[in-house]
Amino acid sequence: YTCYVSYSVSANNCANVATQYITVYPCAVPQNVMAISVENELNVSWDAVPNAEIYVLNYKPENDTTWETIAVTGNTVVLTDLTTCSPYVFQVATQCGDVLSDFSEITSFTTANCFVEVALTVWLEGANMGTLSVMQTQLQNNNFLPTMQPYSGIPWNYIGTENVLNAANIPNNTVDWVLVELRDANNLTIVISTRAAFLLADGSVVDYNELGATGVVFDDVNAGDYYLAVRHRNHLDVLSSVAVSVPNTTTPYDFTSAPSQAYGMAQQKQMPNGKFALLGGDASADGIISVNDFNHYLNQAATINGYYSADFDLDGVVGVGDFNVYQGNSTVIGISLIRY
Repeated sequence: YTCYVSYSVSANNCANVATQYITVYPCAVPQNVMAISVENELNVSWDAVPNAEIYVLNYKPENDTTWETIAVTGNTVVLTDLTTCSPYVFQVATQCGDVLSDFSEITSFTTANCFVEVALTVWLEGANMGTLSVMQTQLQNNNFLPTMQPYSGIPWNYIGTENVLNAANIPNNTVDWVLVELRDANNLTIVISTRAAFLLADGSVVDYNELGATGVVFDDVNAGDYYLAVRHRNHLDVLSSVAVSVPNTTTPYDFTSAPSQAYGMAQQKQMPNGKFALLGGDASADGIISVNDFNHYLNQAATINGYYSADFDLDGVVGVGDFNVYQGNSTVIGISLIRY
């Protein structure tokens, strides 16, 4: 703000009155406080305040009761050695001589490197082999599996770039690619994160890129409760019947153990080996096994040595075996939450 000072000057019997305008800057609260997280550091900045001598910064983990306090001369500071993927709070005040402004509103921020590992087990009807406890891997055995995730097209429109350098980098005993979604525990229509991964012959789903991982790694996701959705390019998709607390590498969510593991009624079928499997026959991947899928089959019938949407038994050939899978499930409708 601006004020003025009036004073009189006299000399040699002469007098004069002078007025001087002075701009006085208040010791203002810092504005536009923000942070950027890199690894276990937090780069905090705010708008500079005129007349500031120093700034006082308080910060602490969100659930702690004691503030850490530092003083800096500039309007940026790097907080180091923080815990990754953890919520912190901070506030800033301005020091002008002996005057300390109020602190800014408390700002919350979570440090980077958040990820969770999600373990789950699923089974595909088309890849089942009678009473055996493994699924067949003909697509991998014959080098028909793509090295790039196959869910970029309609209806998934998934923009993930999951890929491996070449076929040799696909894990041993891979059945096919699947798409795994984490959904909000309070609103199942909200997809929090999606990841393409490999389904192995024993039903486990593993990350495409994390060596040693026992599940699927979701970056930039906090630990918590999520519903799990599993999508496959020509089987009926499923959603977990309950929210699952992740990470869960010691207790994988097992879709194969009971029909009640899948949300909704009759969304899986029991195999001769006792496992419950996703239903084959959804070539259009729209969540409904219908004449539309039969048309896919007719258009691709007798094609061999490839990766086909109507290859329901996943052997690289579209033939009578695929028709049998489709026919056993025709007219089955998936729950609305997984339909496109």
